[in-house]
Amino acid sequence: MKPTGIMPTNDIICYGVQIRLRHQTTGALLTSKDRPYTHNGTSGQPIVGGSAKKDDLNIWLVKPSHERRDDNILDAPVVNGETIRLEHVSTQRNLHSQQHPAPITGPDKKEVTCFYRDKFGVGNSGDDWILQLDE
Repeated sequence: MKPTGIMPTNDIICYGVQIRLRHQTTGALLTSKDRPYTHNGTSGQPIVGGSAKKDDLNIWLVKPSHERRDDNILDAPVVNGETIRLEHVSTQRNLHSQQHPAPITGPDKKEVTCFYRDKFGVGNSGDDWILQLDE
């Protein structure tokens, strides 16, 4: 999927656009580096966190869900409640939910990493996220 550019604020989210995600309370941007978790009991996959700095490390490509990855829906709008994947543009890894406890927020929270199984970033269903837009 070829990105069509970074999406402006208050625009419709479409497949194939690059976005930045901001934490509503702290203002931090969702980011990742090619640096793995190293704590005992973690996945060992690249860390995802928040950053105050706006740079290339917090740009994400909106892609169809793992199940729909072959659909030709580039530039189609993403509907509220739809399942999507987010690819970290710098590392080409998918945002991924883990079953491992998060080392910083405690055992009741789970790790979020950047993950891929092959060079095409296909990954698996742990890469799927449900888009929930505030109305």
